[in-house]
Amino acid sequence: IAVMLGHSTSHVLPVLGGKPVYAAAVRVEVAGLRMSEYLLNVLCLRNPQHAAAMRWGLPLRRAEECKHMLCGVCPEIDYSAFLGRIASQASEDEKAAHESREKHTRYLQLPW
Repeated sequence: IAVMLGHSTSHVLPVLGGKPVYAAAVRVEVAGLRMSEYLLNVLCLRNPQHAAAMRWGLPLRRAEECKHMLCGVCPEIDYSAFLGRIASQASEDEKAAHESREKHTRYLQLPW
């Protein structure tokens, strides 16, 4: 599956035998803008003491900056194996669990 994320829409294109199946391509109305709005809403709900500061000025632009700074693509093709490896590293002992969480955790100082 090939997924192309845009600002206001995303496209999903199945690939079968190394060739794209254009007839099965789908346009989805969920993309970067909706993700930025969702991130802003979650931040406001989880931090009500900063909600007014986050919604003042150019909040969506700030949410997009945070999204670009903190989000990424899984470095491996097999996402399930990647998550399983993180979980197994974390279950070995408490120190390894803490190091694994710290390695995969991003922190954000609020308000912006």
